[in-house]
Amino acid sequence: MNNETCCDILQSFRLGTHVVFDAARLRLLHTSTAVKRHRDLSPVQAQVLYRLVRSSWVILPQNELLSSAPALSEGTWSASADVAQVVLELRRALEHIDPSTCYIRILPRLGYALTANVWSANSQPRLP
Repeated sequence: MNNETCCDILQSFRLGTHVVFDAARLRLLHTSTAVKRHRDLSPVQAQVLYRLVRSSWVILPQNELLSSAPALSEGTWSASADVAQVVLELRRALEHIDPSTCYIRILPRLGYALTANVWSANSQPRLP
């Protein structure tokens, strides 16, 4: 997110067919109003998810995700373990919203990829 904080992001993104990432409110929601599922995200989780969303279908190495969330690299003993933990928490949150889809793929020794089509407000989907 280079030089942006979560509060600077005033966009919502649709991930696949069932998930909305409301970056301004740090929240994941189900697209159907009939399904009352949501998860609040921490600022670090939102920053990492925002970086994944901005590069859907692209493999991002841990160091790139680390640089997207400065709080991860501030005085922690193992930044790579912290990135892995944040990604695990994001995967669980996304699974809570839509159990039928795995949105974040882990590619050992390579990094992570958001494997969903992404729509932003007023735009067409970005396809792989």
